[in-house]
Amino acid sequence: TFEAALDEIIPAKNTYNVKPNQSMIVASGRLTVGLIGPPSNDSVTININGKQQTAATGDVIKVTLDPSTVCQVRVQSFDMFRAVLNASCTQAQ
Repeated sequence: TFEAALDEIIPAKNTYNVKPNQSMIVASGRLTVGLIGPPSNDSVTININGKQQTAATGDVIKVTLDPSTVCQVRVQSFDMFRAVLNASCTQAQ
């Protein structure tokens, strides 16, 4: 679809295309996420700030950086060649 093609060129805010064995700094420099190996049929293995997590599409991984900062990484989709992740942090009230 047109929207999918547009998202490929200009991803939505806080959305990242991560390739196998690639890492990137996201969420305004607060998180380092990496895709460990290629995705399997039903899950991806993600390294978030040095901790390995296995997740499926739609899963949300919460990361507490300190008492005032909580981040989350959501798996939007994945295929053999990449995972699409959304990562953001919020200040606790």
